[in-house]
Amino acid sequence: MFRLSRVIFLSGAFFTLFLSVEAQTQVPITDEKRKLLAQLIAVMKMDAQISKITDGILKGMQTSYPMGIAAAVDSQTDLTNQEKEKIKAMAADSYISFSERFRKRLPEVVDYQKYIHETVFPLYDKFYSEQEIKDLIAFYSTPTGQKVIDTMPELMAESQASAVRTLIPQILPLVQELTKEEFDRIAPPKPVNKTN
Repeated sequence: MFRLSRVIFLSGAFFTLFLSVEAQTQVPITDEKRKLLAQLIAVMKMDAQISKITDGILKGMQTSYPMGIAAAVDSQTDLTNQEKEKIKAMAADSYISFSERFRKRLPEVVDYQKYIHETVFPLYDKFYSEQEIKDLIAFYSTPTGQKVIDTMPELMAESQASAVRTLIPQILPLVQELTKEEFDRIAPPKPVNKTN
């Protein structure tokens, strides 16, 4: 289980590195478009939104994290039922502690302005023309656009919570099955010696 987690983490890290290298190799953004993007970021209140979205995701994970831990623990054949229950009981408290520490320390390690300029600007530059950015600024400057911005973190959090309640129970057995198949493929079980 831990080896598979490491493989998944390294795959995610490689994917993130690949995306950041791809974003950095794009054609430089024109000064005019950069000004428009700065205006769009301001009207979208992106600084505040990033932290609200992070909080929403962490809050939503309070439900999904223990469910994931429970599924992983239940799939372990080398643990007794008592050990499994103890680990599962600790998972919820463990996540709350993690979440609180993560929220507190995140601003110490993440420079949101740098992230916006190095990642968000190139992405918006890639997908939107100057005219489309002007259109977005016009929309997000309206009362409806501001409502979209203000409600988006809550909408995402409630959507995630709803997905956890309705989709996770349906998806979890498939994830467990495929994870076990993948783990068995990566680290096949050792043959049992039969002695008579």
